[in-house]
Amino acid sequence: MVLDSVQNEKYIRSEGLLSTLNPDFLLFFASQGMIGKIMRKHNSWENRCRRCGRCCYEKIDFAGEIYFTDQPCEFLDPVTRLCRVYEIRHSAKPDCSPLTPRQVSRGLLPKDCPYVAGVEDYKEPQLWEDDDS
Repeated sequence: MVLDSVQNEKYIRSEGLLSTLNPDFLLFFASQGMIGKIMRKHNSWENRCRRCGRCCYEKIDFAGEIYFTDQPCEFLDPVTRLCRVYEIRHSAKPDCSPLTPRQVSRGLLPKDCPYVAGVEDYKEPQLWEDDDS
């Protein structure tokens, strides 16, 4: 079934996809009748996640180095390791970074994360250790 641009836009909005993908990006491709291809690519990217929750721990960028902290995001469910506000996470917490290939290359994820599998010379974040103890 081929949807016209109005039907594509309604589908995008009804599925809540504007909260997980760039709205301008989606609406442009919807107007071109290419939403199916975009969604297959998006689902393939999303399906890489193992739901470990480690990406949801707060990070510090100090002098160009990324560090993990021991503080999870307030929306991370510690039992299920899932985001309690996943569909609206970027509006609920504006500094929640979408996992785009560019963001992933910054070194925000553990080295064993499927999102960084095969990234040559990937430098994973280190644990931030307070010296106040």
